[in-house]
Amino acid sequence: MIALSILSLTAVMILEFKENQIRNLSILEEKMQAGWVADNQLALLKLAHSEQKPGPHNGKVMMGKRIWYWRVQLLPEERLLQAIDLDVSLHPDFSVLSASIRTYLSVSDKPNRGNLY
Repeated sequence: MIALSILSLTAVMILEFKENQIRNLSILEEKMQAGWVADNQLALLKLAHSEQKPGPHNGKVMMGKRIWYWRVQLLPEERLLQAIDLDVSLHPDFSVLSASIRTYLSVSDKPNRGNLY
């Protein structure tokens, strides 16, 4: 009887563990895809024209059978660096962020290849 109760408790614990793994897998998948969207937008931004205007730029892109919304905030340039804030969300109002990145772009490293935004 004791062995049967130990076995049933072990089975319940294993099922709960697997349920948590499955739940966390979808969260990790969302974070990973949001990171890819952010990386793609940052790469496009780095290829953009050197005369980008400070302010918000936003858009949407399809990846992984989902529509991802992104927004880029170009902060005013300092002497050598320009701060860039990038947010990615599955919601158009950005109520829940899947990824949020702040990076810096060297003013002298900006290529002059045409305006992408």
